[in-house]
Amino acid sequence: MLRNAAERGDEEAQLMLGALLADGRIVPKDLVQAHVFFDLAAKQGSEEANEMIPILERQMTPYEVVDSRRLAREYRRLLDATAQPRSRGSGGDGLRDQLLDAAAAGNTAKIAELLSRGADLEGNDTAGRTAVINAAWRGEQEVVDLLVELDADLNVADYEGRTAVSWAASNGHTDIVRRLLENGARPAIADNEGLTPLMRAAWNGHQDVVRLLIDAGTPLSETDEVGKSALDYAIEGGHRDIARVLRAMGA
Repeated sequence: MLRNAAERGDEEAQLMLGALLADGRIVPKDLVQAHVFFDLAAKQGSEEANEMIPILERQMTPYEVVDSRRLAREYRRLLDATAQPRSRGSGGDGLRDQLLDAAAAGNTAKIAELLSRGADLEGNDTAGRTAVINAAWRGEQEVVDLLVELDADLNVADYEGRTAVSWAASNGHTDIVRRLLENGARPAIADNEGLTPLMRAAWNGHQDVVRLLIDAGTPLSETDEVGKSALDYAIEGGHRDIARVLRAMGA
């Protein structure tokens, strides 16, 4: 619940989650994620978060700082998109919005109820994201499993051109990527910037996801709109193990 609130833009939740991740006693320590949530809170004006950022950065490698800032930018883009007011004027729109919220929150029971009341499984928000994209982005395995069983469109893209596989790969949700691929999701759909899920997984250091996408047949030679390949992104992110895997597979 705390992570959901933080990812939805709640400044207090962002600050608290950042502190928990930096401390490591209640949840596993993760300085990169801690930095992300402090950065998000700082952008909303939190002085405490601003004070914590330089303290964290002294404990992080330059590559970790770069990764964190990139992830924070992705979160902010999503928050900016979803912060736009959504129409709730009709019953259909209200059900749609509730369904999208339930998918992001991992509430399978609510999803089943809303679908029984006529909610559109493929309804999207102002950023073009459907329930399956929301669930994949948030790492909600049970929701993804349910939506797969309900025959949701696994290849639909949001307005950034990103699919459920792209969001899950970017955030390292290996089991979700596997589930999607096993049920017909295409592994190599490039987004509006020309980045494939493989490039995003390599950039963010998710080796297991990289292997899954390679096994699924993702071409290693593809490049984005500026000519960068998955290997380039692995090197840029400082992920040497992933670079070795890509080279061993012929990249």
